[in-house]
Amino acid sequence: MEQFKNLSISQLIDKLSEYTAKYSQIRTEGGLKKEFEDCRLAINYLTYEIESRKKPPDSDIVNDSQVIFFDE
Repeated sequence: MEQFKNLSISQLIDKLSEYTAKYSQIRTEGGLKKEFEDCRLAINYLTYEIESRKKPPDSDIVNDSQVIFFDE
């Protein structure tokens, strides 16, 4: 999956679409077990990579690690 490391999110989404289409084709028309497994692994990896690159939404919620207390 090293070939996906330097792709942008939009490129990752395109690849995910390609592998999903190929996966669906193999499921309906048949194919080699290795191709099926390679597609499944690529889909899992691409999904993980896209999710991990998403930025968390800005929030007004403050947690304890963001609060600094000063002695008065």
